[in-house]
Amino acid sequence: MNKIYQIKLLDKNLLDNEVIEAFLFEVALTIDSEDSNYMGFSNEDDIFIRLDEYKCDKIVNVLSKYFIFTIEDVSDKALSGELGKLYPEVDKLTPKLFKNFRKENTTVDYILDKINEKGFESLDKIDLKILNKKALLKK
Repeated sequence: MNKIYQIKLLDKNLLDNEVIEAFLFEVALTIDSEDSNYMGFSNEDDIFIRLDEYKCDKIVNVLSKYFIFTIEDVSDKALSGELGKLYPEVDKLTPKLFKNFRKENTTVDYILDKINEKGFESLDKIDLKILNKKALLKK
């Protein structure tokens, strides 16, 4: 399973257009065009990345030239559906980040644990689709 990382920029005073353009230009040189489908930006200037480890490392190296930031593995929050609710703008613009991650990585056991912890009403459309798909495969 790959991971989703959340990068929080700590010094937003540095966010002028020239710095952002330089950063984006350098990132564009380090990744493939398809990789942009696995990067998202929130309204709060957080960056979400769902790429192979070595590509994440490349982006972090570029980021460190321009910004002060923290990075956190938020894969569990993505699996639970929490990230999609907290950052609907990211979920809408880059569905391969959160929605596809959940579809590709959520197991029936994970959903059953979620039911045990929070009840059946805690399930969303993606959880129900996964359960229905697994049930159909068993027939």
